[in-house]
Amino acid sequence: MSKRPPTSATAEASTEKTQCGVIMPIAAIDGCSAAHWADVLAIIQESLEDTVFQAELVSSSNDTAIIHKTIVKNLYSNEIVVCDVSARNPNVMLELGMRLAFNKPVVVIKDDATPYSFDTSPILHLEYPRDLRFPSVKDFKVKLKQKVIATHEAAKAPGYSFFLAEYTIYESASLPKEEVAPYDMVLKELAEVKKLVTSSKAAESSSETASDQSFEGRFYTFSVPDFESLDKVVSFCSGQNVLVLVDRLPSPNGPGEVRVKLTKDVPLVRIYAGVQKILRRKDGKGD
Repeated sequence: MSKRPPTSATAEASTEKTQCGVIMPIAAIDGCSAAHWADVLAIIQESLEDTVFQAELVSSSNDTAIIHKTIVKNLYSNEIVVCDVSARNPNVMLELGMRLAFNKPVVVIKDDATPYSFDTSPILHLEYPRDLRFPSVKDFKVKLKQKVIATHEAAKAPGYSFFLAEYTIYESASLPKEEVAPYDMVLKELAEVKKLVTSSKAAESSSETASDQSFEGRFYTFSVPDFESLDKVVSFCSGQNVLVLVDRLPSPNGPGEVRVKLTKDVPLVRIYAGVQKILRRKDGKGD
C-alpha cells in the first residue's frame, strides 16, 4: 500500500516552522485560574501541530530583551496571530489593537462566557466552551486550524488589508482663499457696486422695449450675519413691495441668506442700497 504524500502544510512542518503569535490572558481573571489559560494555550498549540505554524505567546523570546519590546516586535513581525479575547483582559485588548493598527492578519477567538466587544465585534470570532469540554474543544481545534491556514493564505494576496480597509476617512473639500490688502478689497467692492448700479439703470431704461433684459422676476441674494439683521432686511424689502425668501437662517456655522425677487417698478439699486445701509449700521459703520 503506497504512502499518501504529505500535504504542503505537513511537508513544511517537518522542516521550518512559521511563527504564529498568541495573544491571550495568562494570569487568573474572571474566575479562571492561570492553569486554565495554560490549558487553552495547549489547545491552540495542539490545533496547529501538523501545520507549518508554531504557536507561541507574543511575549516569548529566546533572548533577554525587555518584554514590552518583544511583544511589540512579535505583534508586528509574526505572519499570523491568534488572539483570545476571553474575559476581556485589558492587556490582550491593547495588543489586539496594535496588531489591527499594523494591519496584520489575526484570528480572534473567545470562550462562550465572554460577550462580544463593540469595537471588535465586526471581526469573526471562533468560540470554544469555557469549561473546555472535550467534544466541543475537538471541533474547535479543527476550525481553528482551518481558519489560521486560510487567513495566512489570504494575507499573501497583493493589496491585502485585514481590518483598516473597511474604514475610509473622508476629508471635506477646502474652498480657495485669496489674500488681498484692505484697500484692494474696498476697491473691489466698489467696482461690484458700480457694476450693479450700471446694470440696474440699464435694465430700467430698457424694461419697456426689451423685456428679456429686465430684472423683473429675477432674484438677488443677500448674506445676513444674524437674526436681528435678517428681521430688518425682511421688513425693509417687504416695505418695498418685493417678495423676500429666507434660504438659510444665520448660525454659528455661517451667515444666513435671503433672496429678493425684483420687479420693474423697484430698481435693484434701491434694494441694494437699503440692505447695505442696514448691514453697515449693524457693523457700527453708520451711513
